[in-house]
Amino acid sequence: MHPIYLRFVSLSVALFTALLTLIHMQPYDDSEYRKVLLPDGCPAPCFMDIRPGITTVSEMQRILRRSGWISEIRMAPYARWIGVIWNEQAPAWFSNDNGGVGLLVAVNGRTVEEVHLTTSLPLAQVQLLLGKPSLRYVNVFRGMGGSHFTPVLNYAAAYPARAMLVAVSQTCDGMARLGPSSTDTVVRYYAAMDVQSDLLQDFEPSAQNRQTMIC
Repeated sequence: MHPIYLRFVSLSVALFTALLTLIHMQPYDDSEYRKVLLPDGCPAPCFMDIRPGITTVSEMQRILRRSGWISEIRMAPYARWIGVIWNEQAPAWFSNDNGGVGLLVAVNGRTVEEVHLTTSLPLAQVQLLLGKPSLRYVNVFRGMGGSHFTPVLNYAAAYPARAMLVAVSQTCDGMARLGPSSTDTVVRYYAAMDVQSDLLQDFEPSAQNRQTMIC
């Protein structure tokens, strides 16, 4: 198999700042996204009034069913993850493209521990809402051990103060490219996010200008 090379991936702070400046110059109303991703009166991390580390699994189910946006909640006995499938009444930018589900919820006993929302939104739009991240991470995942696996380019930005993370990825095909316009952003909420935790051990300060050239 020939090695796959990424021609150019730029995640520079300067480029992102320029794009945000351009967006700010246009009329912009983020209320539709804010009331779901960062609802008023619900301290972060909070998605649709679901707070990891506080909200119980039964409370989460009631909140989701009350929204009228769900088609199905997939639960298995003793499983750590719960899958949620959205229906046609859900916001148009919700996506069910994460293995057939749109929301993944990790539980710890009877309490919600993590919430992972798959969206169709571009990265820049989500980061415009959340602000500049303090940490970020770029890598190429090549699979485990000697298994045959198509490399995947990953980018994630962390907001420890909010215990939130946003991520985008793309399969390496010789033309792979991640940047502010990349879509299908995943928004993740955690019960807690310590900068010294294993979750953030490979992240680096956002102030650094990093480019990834080879996939």
